[in-house]
Amino acid sequence: MRVIEVSVYGAPDVLRLVERPDPQVVAGLVRVRMAATTVNQADVKIRSGQAASRLGTLAPPFVLGCRLFV
Repeated sequence: MRVIEVSVYGAPDVLRLVERPDPQVVAGLVRVRMAATTVNQADVKIRSGQAASRLGTLAPPFVLGCRLFV
């Protein structure tokens, strides 16, 4: 699957389109096909590193909005 990944903390130019393996379906969960998504102010703060004090440290690379699953 294609994802937009935060390679390092910073401005929007740190975002990269990359291929990742499709997530595996496990008991009790479902996989949903996404056609579109959006970003919000929290995503901007996470990407820039401004939210680290409240959320803890996310080690890049990571995908915004999917921190628990991807």
